[in-house]
Amino acid sequence: MIDVLTTINNELANLELPYTFDSWDCEVELPQFIGEISEIPNQNEDGKSTYSFILTGYSTSYEELFKYSRKLKERYKSSAIVDGIVITYENTLIIDNNTEDLKQIQINFTIKKWSV
Repeated sequence: MIDVLTTINNELANLELPYTFDSWDCEVELPQFIGEISEIPNQNEDGKSTYSFILTGYSTSYEELFKYSRKLKERYKSSAIVDGIVITYENTLIIDNNTEDLKQIQINFTIKKWSV
């Protein structure tokens, strides 16, 4: 899983997306995206690992958040193979957090990696 997270980190840095994994690690400026990953169990012995990767974005503006969502969708909508890892954009959801000042979205990806 570490190699998947390293690849994701490098990809998001190349796309200039303000990102940290798992939590706020310092004082941040908005917009900010937090990543989470979970492994999906594989019932086959084909060497494939599948992960669900979620980016939760925070900003004062949906327009700003959707700018990043569009960029990610364009890059991964047809899947992208990076370092032998397949990254596929799934969808973007608006999260209602009952706060007027802070907007939130969730961007979902499926990631697949094969090993021998």
